[in-house]
Amino acid sequence: MKKFLGSLIVAVACILLAGCNITSESSSKTVTQLKALAPGGAPALAQAYIENSGVISDKYSYSVDRVGDTTLLQAGFQKGEYDIIFAPINLGVKFYNNNQKYKMLASVTWGNLYIATCNENFTLEDLNNNELVAFGEGSINQVILNNVLQSNSITPSTITYLAATSDTKNYLVANPQSYCLVAEPVLSAATVALKGQNKTVSTISIQDLWAEKHENESYVQAAVFLKSELCENNELVNDVYNALETSVNYCNSDIEGVSEIASRLEYGLPGGNVLKLAIPNSNIKLVKAKDSSSVVRNVMSLMGVTEINEEFFAF
Repeated sequence: MKKFLGSLIVAVACILLAGCNITSESSSKTVTQLKALAPGGAPALAQAYIENSGVISDKYSYSVDRVGDTTLLQAGFQKGEYDIIFAPINLGVKFYNNNQKYKMLASVTWGNLYIATCNENFTLEDLNNNELVAFGEGSINQVILNNVLQSNSITPSTITYLAATSDTKNYLVANPQSYCLVAEPVLSAATVALKGQNKTVSTISIQDLWAEKHENESYVQAAVFLKSELCENNELVNDVYNALETSVNYCNSDIEGVSEIASRLEYGLPGGNVLKLAIPNSNIKLVKAKDSSSVVRNVMSLMGVTEINEEFFAF
């Protein structure tokens, strides 16, 4: 009986091992890792679902370096070490015109800028002869801000630029009567922080001001760029776009899930109820490059860029 049990155990073990080998062999596929670079804020939220899963498709895995410094995004375009870059649209156009290393796959954010203050009865005219604290000097943000101010005949006494919207948010919290350009999602964090001081934040949407003067057209703020040589691989392009579409839909439909990911992966963004306020105002929307081309051209013309090769719009 002992011999029989021993033989049975050995037989079962062999079957299990054989099964493991079969599973291993059948599941062994070549998976290529795609490396991405993304700034914080709305673009990071747009790709959160993919970052969390680490998967583009059954053929492509995904990893991302999140950065808070525009100079690191510029270095990414210059060096060409990343497969995917999330960045302001002006950077993508600038570096394509310089070195053609990256093409536009899709737009991903359509404006998340707001002028905020705790002054009561705030109107745009209040900015006349007052200091405006902003961020994004030299970027698309400055161009959009200047355009809406000029088109509405608004002249602040000065516009002081800080390094990032996290700085303008902190400035607003410390100086509630100031006027600050703040982007979501950190604007909602400022709103909650100031509510704790019994102060109410009033905002004016830069997006609404832009639309009033541009036939209700939105503007592309940030986009997704793909390494040019990868754009020749139609399967890869489709896989990346489909994964982004799933991620953006998740971002807009499951805010609690995105908040949990952002907290666990240490995005440095406000969570919970704050993101519930912020995401709807972040205008995260995925639109193919070719369907965004006319808007991109209009915005870039304000920066003096009148020539963009059609090949830049890769998908």
